[in-house]
Amino acid sequence: MGKTFIQRILFQTPDQDAALRVQQTVRLLMPQRHRLQPNQDDDFRVGSSADLAQASQEIARVFTWLLGSIGIVNIMLVAVTERTREIGIRPTLGVRRNDILPQFLLEALVLSGADGVLGVFLGIAAALAIGTLSELPVSIVPWSVGLAFLFPGLVGVNFGLYPVRKAAGLRPVDALRYK
Repeated sequence: MGKTFIQRILFQTPDQDAALRVQQTVRLLMPQRHRLQPNQDDDFRVGSSADLAQASQEIARVFTWLLGSIGIVNIMLVAVTERTREIGIRPTLGVRRNDILPQFLLEALVLSGADGVLGVFLGIAAALAIGTLSELPVSIVPWSVGLAFLFPGLVGVNFGLYPVRKAAGLRPVDALRYK
């Protein structure tokens, strides 16, 4: 590779305790071997497969949140955008603009709540299936179930109300022309 230094050294240990001891030894030995002064930053990294697995889990969690948010936002925007005409002409039928928002807030809560329940059930089923098929230890913690239920509601309400407010503020003539 054209390098004049060792880029990586891999160690294999019989168990996790031995891996921790090796990591501690390497962390103590490397600054001496690299002749680092006490105030100098390390010019090396020491990690383990457990660190890599934890980083992978964090990345997967971020992508899950991101993709879930995008899906919920798109559903709410499409649902409201398709009803812009209906929302926009309601004031001509005597419906006050302040009465329009609570209806769509309730709809957003019901849709998001249903998404949350479905997500919790699918998540638990997937975790149990993975645990059974792969023999990996699976634990379902209550806070994650609560978060999986509440998250769609928060996103749905926040991103559902904006287009409703926008549509409710249109003049009826503009709402009828809206595509």
